[in-house]
Amino acid sequence: MKIKELLLLSLGLVVAGSAMGQTKVGDRANHDAGKYPTKIDASTHGADGYYYVPLGKDGDDEQYNTVYQTIGGEMPYYVAPSYLIQQAKYDKWADPTTPTKKNMQEFYAEFGGGHEFNWVRDAGLGGTFTAGVVKDGTMENKATVTVPDGTTGTPAATPGQFDYVKVSEQLTGAFADCGDFSTIFKVVAVAEPSLWINGTTDGSGLTAEPHAYEQEVSVDGDPIVGEGEYVLLYRSCKQTKLNSIVLNMTFGAFEQGTPNKGAKYAFSVSKVTGKLDLTNNYAWAGPASGTATGFGHEAISSGHNTMLAIADAGVAPKVSGSEEVEGTKQRFDPASNPEAKYYYDVIYYLDNAIDVKPATGTLKRGVVSPVSMLSYRGAADFTEGKFDGDFTGSIFPFAKGAVAPAASNDKYRAVVLRLQLPPATGPVYHIPLDLF
Repeated sequence: MKIKELLLLSLGLVVAGSAMGQTKVGDRANHDAGKYPTKIDASTHGADGYYYVPLGKDGDDEQYNTVYQTIGGEMPYYVAPSYLIQQAKYDKWADPTTPTKKNMQEFYAEFGGGHEFNWVRDAGLGGTFTAGVVKDGTMENKATVTVPDGTTGTPAATPGQFDYVKVSEQLTGAFADCGDFSTIFKVVAVAEPSLWINGTTDGSGLTAEPHAYEQEVSVDGDPIVGEGEYVLLYRSCKQTKLNSIVLNMTFGAFEQGTPNKGAKYAFSVSKVTGKLDLTNNYAWAGPASGTATGFGHEAISSGHNTMLAIADAGVAPKVSGSEEVEGTKQRFDPASNPEAKYYYDVIYYLDNAIDVKPATGTLKRGVVSPVSMLSYRGAADFTEGKFDGDFTGSIFPFAKGAVAPAASNDKYRAVVLRLQLPPATGPVYHIPLDLF
């Protein structure tokens, strides 16, 4: 089952109501026969269409009819009209010779009038938080569902809590006396994702050690490490040894409540080279912007499959396998004339995924997961059926290292390779004998 089938509801199938607290799913025959499209495609963004919430057996809502949203997140949902009433138009839509429609408006417009939908929170099913459900003012088959974070007066949801949303189709004409037909889906609250560097390995013989960094360093106006914040530090007086490092990292993640197939993370590692002045309170001198290492896990360019999967990160903090971030490289120039009064540092720091732009209007560096990405999409992006890389609200800060004098917490957002020259030894003194 593809991850987007779990996380992004594009259309819920029209089904029977609920009984005895169980979610019932219906129209099994047409669903299983493939009469409903599995996604509404976007012709120019084919990998970014809308998948439906998969249907399971009646009452089996622990594995089916379930979507996941980040706490505080808003996500638009769409529901499809009944196939039994609109067979010809569904068949036309599924016909491979028919040009692919571009967005959800065109999908809904295909069916014309005669379909009215009501969207409500189904309080009778015993949800453990109160979801916000707001029907769209222009599209009958669209509504936005919010998982509260406590900022609007509704008590905040906690990870793992759930609620139910019911969509009722009110039919007219020959079906007017049939009453309402409804589909119900379950929304599960998920914590914000967190990601950090867990450790490093290399073949140089050097060992990285937790080190309270001497100065705050900012890149593009945003701190990549704070003063006193622990980093993993490699240090040597030999440029050749530092240049010979093959830098490998392991990463940790935690996103409480996310399903295992959703425990995937998009980020990259960038670097900046500068120096700390030991004679001037460790003042930092370096470029304002960093450079990409070329290492990263993308969010959207390859249909999510380049995100880093970290199994069971929805249950407890977990660690990835080792990955090569950068091979041997001339990080320090042997022809240069370094001075002992400086520490020369190359800082490798966690950065946005290569294909993720900062949030609109402000620089925001952090991690994106499938759940956070889908939970904060803007209405325009969903309507267009695309992800344009502007992840407003979907980016969550990387976990910071502990700050001295506290002990290191084994979570880091930076690794430092440091060239530090040995200081010159001072003069020799002895007890004077007044002989000279």
